[in-house]
Amino acid sequence: YAHEILKQDVAFTLCWCGLLALIARWRMLGFASWPIAWLAYLLWLFLVLGEGVSYSLQADTFNARFFAHLNPVNLTAGLMAFPAMIGGGMVLLVIMAALCAFLMRHLAHRQGGGRGRSVAIRIVTIAALLLLVLGLNSPLRRLGVYVRDAERSAQFADTPEGRAVARQLDLFPTTRKRLIAAPGKNLVLIYMESLERQFWDRRVYPGLSPNLDRLRAQGLDFSGFQTFSGAGYTMAGVFASQCGIPLYTSAFAGIDEAAGNATDAGTFEPKLVCLGDVLRRAGYRQIFLGGAPISFSNKGLFFSIHGYNQAWGLDELEGEAGGKLPRAGWGLYDSTLFELALQRYRKLEATGKPFNLSLLTLDTHPPHGRPSPGCPAYAQDPNRVLQAVHCTDFLVGRFIDALAKEPDWNRTVVVIMSDHLAMRNDAEPLYPEHYHRQPALLVLNAGQGVRPVRMYHMDIAPTVLNLLGVRSNASFIAGADRSAPDAQASILQDNAVTESVLRKASWSHAGRLELCRDGQLLGWTAGGDFDLGGRELSMTYLGVPSAGIRDGQTLDFFMDKENAKLIIADDKDQPALLASRGAVSVLTIGLLPRNEGAGKLFTIDLLGTHGAVAHIAKIGQLRGLTIAAPDCQVLLDQVDAAPAGTRMDLADRFHTTTAPYADLPPAPAVATLAGPQALNYQRGSGWLWPQGWGSMAWGSQATLGFKLPAAQCHGATMRMTVDPYLPASRPVLDTQVWANGKSIATWHFRRDAAAGAQAGAGDAHVFMQVTAPLTGDTRCDAAIELRFERPGSVSAVIPEGEDPRDLQILVRDLGIDRALP
Repeated sequence: YAHEILKQDVAFTLCWCGLLALIARWRMLGFASWPIAWLAYLLWLFLVLGEGVSYSLQADTFNARFFAHLNPVNLTAGLMAFPAMIGGGMVLLVIMAALCAFLMRHLAHRQGGGRGRSVAIRIVTIAALLLLVLGLNSPLRRLGVYVRDAERSAQFADTPEGRAVARQLDLFPTTRKRLIAAPGKNLVLIYMESLERQFWDRRVYPGLSPNLDRLRAQGLDFSGFQTFSGAGYTMAGVFASQCGIPLYTSAFAGIDEAAGNATDAGTFEPKLVCLGDVLRRAGYRQIFLGGAPISFSNKGLFFSIHGYNQAWGLDELEGEAGGKLPRAGWGLYDSTLFELALQRYRKLEATGKPFNLSLLTLDTHPPHGRPSPGCPAYAQDPNRVLQAVHCTDFLVGRFIDALAKEPDWNRTVVVIMSDHLAMRNDAEPLYPEHYHRQPALLVLNAGQGVRPVRMYHMDIAPTVLNLLGVRSNASFIAGADRSAPDAQASILQDNAVTESVLRKASWSHAGRLELCRDGQLLGWTAGGDFDLGGRELSMTYLGVPSAGIRDGQTLDFFMDKENAKLIIADDKDQPALLASRGAVSVLTIGLLPRNEGAGKLFTIDLLGTHGAVAHIAKIGQLRGLTIAAPDCQVLLDQVDAAPAGTRMDLADRFHTTTAPYADLPPAPAVATLAGPQALNYQRGSGWLWPQGWGSMAWGSQATLGFKLPAAQCHGATMRMTVDPYLPASRPVLDTQVWANGKSIATWHFRRDAAAGAQAGAGDAHVFMQVTAPLTGDTRCDAAIELRFERPGSVSAVIPEGEDPRDLQILVRDLGIDRALP
């Protein structure tokens, strides 16, 4: 944070606060003067504190890395790692906001209101302060410069230089549907947090990394590995190394930021073939383990999209261990992580099938580092970051030595690499002046030697696949194999033009968006996603896959001529999303009020670019939803052209259908709700994504739909195996069961001592069977609704620290008994 910037920031602060104080004091905006001035102050203060955190962690102002981490999901991990800075900043924000509100209100209500001062003096004073505010450097200006430069850079892709770069890329890589792969060796992939190559330099840090030095002599040392924009933080480095292209947020950047900048499935390119997709097609079992929460930066979502069978972080690993493991700051110590990884390696090895075990270390995380307990000390320097590097070097060496004793060692390739260059940290004063910093890459059991050619994170996936001996037709947009001694160096240059071309390639590699193609506005894919103009969009809520929406939410499809985005929005957040959408249409799906419309759950409306609203349809479920019209594009244009406040009814112009209910097997077979097959029965309202242990209701109601066998259509018994969620604050749960609009049963659940003790033990579940008499409608369709109530609960408000979802039960399976007598 340069001193010149600090001087201007101080001057800007005085002018800005003076300007706002005078607006309040002189009541220049009438009775709303002080509230508006207070909101302007609050916005500036939030930017100042946010930029302060950015400078503290990465020695830079607003950039892509800053916005990639500006996500409510990351707040918990941030508080764990930096309680004083993050928590203190939040407390300071509240105190300053309250103090400012008090002072401005006091100013606005002082007698006189600035009378006695001429209009000319006021105008001159305000004008002078405005000129100073506009002329001085400030967080507001730096944010504006970032946004302006980001917009300008998009234009570089269509220049002659940009087209020259595009010719160096594979803009049409192998698709998932055409992917072919056969297995090779096992893979252990270790991402070392911020442990860059300079720490391997014995001239600068003698004796700092003896184990990695030893291993380098035994394997392939990729000394030409360089960093690249779009791979400068953990999730970006992981994505670029696995998918062959840097990580860029969605083209709908404004909507992303209004939604908390949630990294969703679209950002992780679900159609792109990545390393995990190739290995999955080749039959590998794939597991990721990391010491930080798996929700941080939505790592779990990325690995689930791209072929991994399991992605576990702090909470999952602690749950498996039956209690808290040693940890500090961000999460588990590396010593614990490697112990758990060795156990997992042996289990994978015992299966006799190829596997990929990926790890992400944590002890060397900037800015301070935190060595695992029991590590040998680095005698040359007490610096905490160097101690953490020395510790991780020791743990990696010990882990590799243990693997070398395992039967499958010779059939296992080990990749050890930096996730990215170190951000601002306590060891920076020790860096040699003008030192060329690089990420590190070392591969074991795939040959020996040094590979000095220039390569980037994007080259790692094809390089690793070749070293594994995996035979595949996979190709990558910006990556190539650099493992051969005579391999060609990457000709890509890390500059604004290349970044612009790669960004455009990332957003459009799936093909041109084509709204109303063949008259279809919205379709349904075989994989269970929505198809909007050729873009496959999956339902996710804050990065977590969802089976639908709950009460208080909408499903919003944002679309313009270039791209499309799907967001599950809470009612409180939707106004901000719509306000930030720009010249974008929105297809929105919301829940109808309970009991409105026979068998209809959802209403579909189209919001035009100017604010006109057109009603499209009411439907009974989301699964299989398609919306089409012969004059689809004409109708869209009409809605977009209509002024704000216009309401239109296009229900008779669009043809809207959903999938028929799934057929249950003949009685007394049971339909499990513990996997993707559960989606056949769930109607898109009130369910989390099904897991291996069943489906969890989400919200105050959950809906199901299925077709009864003909013999049971007019009389049967529905049976469910359920585990009600009954914490101490809500020991009673009533679940009303409705079928085809009629109440058929009420299930009363009570928390007793035995069930309560067992339910509180880790992931243990107490399942019970419940039944309800059932009849279908004239078509034997059964529309089931579970309504949750909590009579006699200890607290009407969910206590802090408890699961924030309203009321819920876990459903493992359902079945239909024989027809009643």
